[in-house]
Amino acid sequence: MNSSIRSAAVALIAAGAAMLLVACGTPESEEEDMLTLVEAKRATQAQELEIFARISGELVGEIEQAPEGTVMPCPTSGEAQWAGRSLASVADPSRYEVILQSLAAEFEATSGFDVDRSPAASGEPRVHLVGNAGEGYILGPRRAQGQLEILSFSPCFALEDGERTGQSY
Repeated sequence: MNSSIRSAAVALIAAGAAMLLVACGTPESEEEDMLTLVEAKRATQAQELEIFARISGELVGEIEQAPEGTVMPCPTSGEAQWAGRSLASVADPSRYEVILQSLAAEFEATSGFDVDRSPAASGEPRVHLVGNAGEGYILGPRRAQGQLEILSFSPCFALEDGERTGQSY
């Protein structure tokens, strides 16, 4: 084999090895799993509605989902999370605890969520759902308004150019 063919073969092998190393450096599945602000908000709001959908229609009435939330820093990383809120009117305010305990039992039986039934500091019943991706939903009564409230927090995600914590979205 002459030296120019050998050099070309070595260059071709080196180029192929470099392409393999680059491809292995950023797995395609990681890129596909990266969450954006738009996706975080969409998924979190959809789960809020799913939680309310699990409550019997005769116990809750009108659902009001806040159209915007706030981009907040994640408590465990340098990333961010989207925080939102939804409310549902409650037909019989004496049933808050029954509604919350029923939801807690249902989510305990559902894989993908840890459930905390600890009462709020005020003593009011509260249920905190935490999903496998770190998303969270805090459910509790707003007695004076006759409503059940969900405070929601998306999984953490990296901010893109132009996005910052503290902004409404």
